[in-house]
Amino acid sequence: MPENNDLLVAIHALLVQHFNEAELKDLCFKLGFTYEDLGGSGRSDKAREMVTYLYRHGRLPDLQRVVQQVRPKAVWPSRVGDADANPAMPAPANRLQLSQPDFDQLTTLLAGMPEFRTVGGRVDFLDDVFAGSARKTDVLSLINLDGNPRGVAVRVITRLMQFGQDEPGQETLGVLINKLLSYLGSGPDAEFLRGLFSRYPLTGTPASVRGVVAWRGHESPADVQEKIIGENTLRDVRILELAWQASQAVVRIVTAENLGSGFLVAPNLIMTNHHVIGSQSAAQPCAFQFNYQLDRLLKPMPVQVARAKPDGLFYTNADLDMTVVELLDVPPDVTPLTLARLRVKKDDRVNIIQHPGGHYKKISMQNNFVAFADARVIHYLTSTEPGSSGSPVLNNDFLVVGLHHSGGMLLEPGSEQKYLRNAGSSIIAVLDDLQANAVEIYTRLRIQ
Repeated sequence: MPENNDLLVAIHALLVQHFNEAELKDLCFKLGFTYEDLGGSGRSDKAREMVTYLYRHGRLPDLQRVVQQVRPKAVWPSRVGDADANPAMPAPANRLQLSQPDFDQLTTLLAGMPEFRTVGGRVDFLDDVFAGSARKTDVLSLINLDGNPRGVAVRVITRLMQFGQDEPGQETLGVLINKLLSYLGSGPDAEFLRGLFSRYPLTGTPASVRGVVAWRGHESPADVQEKIIGENTLRDVRILELAWQASQAVVRIVTAENLGSGFLVAPNLIMTNHHVIGSQSAAQPCAFQFNYQLDRLLKPMPVQVARAKPDGLFYTNADLDMTVVELLDVPPDVTPLTLARLRVKKDDRVNIIQHPGGHYKKISMQNNFVAFADARVIHYLTSTEPGSSGSPVLNNDFLVVGLHHSGGMLLEPGSEQKYLRNAGSSIIAVLDDLQANAVEIYTRLRIQ
């Protein structure tokens, strides 16, 4: 422990006085590390190492918050939670710090998000931001979301800067900025957000970038800017009606082990990925949730749950990453999606309706372009998250042209090059397989 630091000694004494070994282990868990990894052999030594570790990483305010949650009557040493008022505890040199102009502009953008108007909206938004993060609980448990939008935005950004990385090389603040990019897409605000990645060490690997900029594959920034800004993006408003009708057929799938997406392809048949549901027995405990989404007032809609029919129709193909399951209790007013034997082409637009991270239903549309397509595989540049597996890939008539299954650095078929893209199976290949190997399912499908 640093010498002559009475404040840290006082924090150590507080931990030893108020927490037994099991409770110290719980504190470590809440803060995102393991008690056994701390140096020392006894409770006092471990508590000292904990305080030293958190001090060096600028996280003593995190410890204060957790301690006061579980021991509200414990008297915390004064001024620890206020970094400006605590000259004895300067921030470590490697802690991320935004310049004041950048901090103010980022705060304004976050506070202005429609999702930030209410506490419930903030909770759902941040759940979406950190979907798939191993440290999600640690991050969100340390943020108070009550208050006016700007005050909460200041609190969120400050806390994420203090928290540091949710995985090696990836700052939690960078994850938030990427999610904002996925909402904004283009324009001056999006360019400001992209500029933050060049001015600050927000991420060490391109795969962690989740916004529109991340899914541009091998195209140059100028190419992407031309697609997003330079072309005519006017569309008939019918596209909104088509999107809404199609969205009703998309479901959230809760399996025994994970979360995924799927979509209705016949009055009682759901299509999803093989890696979401790999066998008929695995389908039995699943919940197929219709209307897991927010309404226009940002309130959760009533969810209707369907189940797999025991000994019902079932077919799976691991190579195409496709599964079809027969359901019971499907809402009667939902129109199944139409599967189209259409060969999409490079630069075609696609739309994906999904449950990213297993959260409320969302749509990624218009600024999503096909990067490669043949009769079996489609690569496209769009925004998805873990939990989007099994989503329909739709054209602008909202006909299903692909089954989304993965994303990352993908090898382009017929080449030796890998690009950062999302990928799905072509519906042409899916239909050919069902026609050959699952005729009873194939004859029930809506096909164009």
